[in-house]
Amino acid sequence: MLKNLIKTPIRFLMTTFGQRFGKLFNRELSRNEIKKILVFQTGGIGDILRIFPLIEILRDEFPYAKITTLTEYPPDIFKLMKNRNCIDESIRFNFKVTFLKKMTFLFKLRKSDYDLVINPARGSGMFECSIITFLIGRKWRVGFIKDGIGSLYTNKIAFRDNESILKQNIDLLRSIGINGNSKDPTIKIEIPIEDLLFAQELIKEAKDKNRITVAVSPTVSNHPELVEWPVGNYIELSRSLIDNKNASIILLGSEKECEMSSSFEKKLGEKIYFKSLVGKTDLFKACALIKSCDLFVGNDSGLFHIANALNVPSIGIFGPTSPEQDVSFMNKNVVIIKHKVPCSPCYVHQPDFNFKCEYRNKCLTNITVDDAVKATELLIGHKYDDIDYKIPPDLPLPKGGNKPLFGKEGQGEIFQ
Repeated sequence: MLKNLIKTPIRFLMTTFGQRFGKLFNRELSRNEIKKILVFQTGGIGDILRIFPLIEILRDEFPYAKITTLTEYPPDIFKLMKNRNCIDESIRFNFKVTFLKKMTFLFKLRKSDYDLVINPARGSGMFECSIITFLIGRKWRVGFIKDGIGSLYTNKIAFRDNESILKQNIDLLRSIGINGNSKDPTIKIEIPIEDLLFAQELIKEAKDKNRITVAVSPTVSNHPELVEWPVGNYIELSRSLIDNKNASIILLGSEKECEMSSSFEKKLGEKIYFKSLVGKTDLFKACALIKSCDLFVGNDSGLFHIANALNVPSIGIFGPTSPEQDVSFMNKNVVIIKHKVPCSPCYVHQPDFNFKCEYRNKCLTNITVDDAVKATELLIGHKYDDIDYKIPPDLPLPKGGNKPLFGKEGQGEIFQ
């Protein structure tokens, strides 16, 4: 409560200041002075993946600079990055610690004398991250600005509601005179061979019997009440795929999600072709399993973004978030199911967002199991770009379009 009482007026003042005087901090980059670069990214796994291409471009542009990353994840996460040699050092810090510990860490980091700090923060963390970047960076600070938040950056661009975050991250570099290839950026992931061998051995029996292997990830780490399709629906979908589509289900999740796993096991435990690996894999083994499966199904989550980056045929079940922002569509074999309601998408990574839905999250809860089954029919046994959008006769068409709509009363939609 006290934190909010202090934070609210400061935020109001900075927003007002930023809207009127944000250009005061603007500063043109001097490339010859860049010797040390810090890329600072908070958020989930998907957010970390989306800075991979940005780091690769920075290495190409500043081949002799020291590049350091600052995230809330162990440095091992960058082992997924195919060109991980771009990074010289990785720092992990939990930004949920006390104010005193946070400030001690930041002023210690400031002594590292970074010439350039890049922070692609968006959403509710945008305000705090812009201040953190200001305290760390001495010369040039790069980030997004929206509704006055982000005025402390020396080089900034407006964050847009209707464009992929991956592309916008690359566009950030334009503010410092770097014209990276933002037309079609891709996330290059490399999985350790030992983890791929583990995954292939685990699903070998299903493959030998010509069963379709489906990785299912029903949970999310942030705001599950808003973006998590009901677990019961995932159970019904899994049962349908096992019984009717010759599928073998691999359930993924962290050890915090054992209760969810128990629900699956109670309902599907008798099924031969169901296996729960919840809490039994690390991130690399989970990536290997996704890569080895024929299909991935999940919410707007880190594992969905990994499946998308790996070009695995994927189904993403979306609620209040925006597919145009969150999905790069570099994977042509991805189907997004989303129920269209007047207020959706309501969360487009704005700095101020009320995470309480007065419409009881109908954009997500109105998506039915049948909708998800129909989506799998577009991908199972096909490549999405090979099926010419063949539409089952019971799927309604949008006016002037040729793509099927999923969702209650034909109000949902599918995105390529």
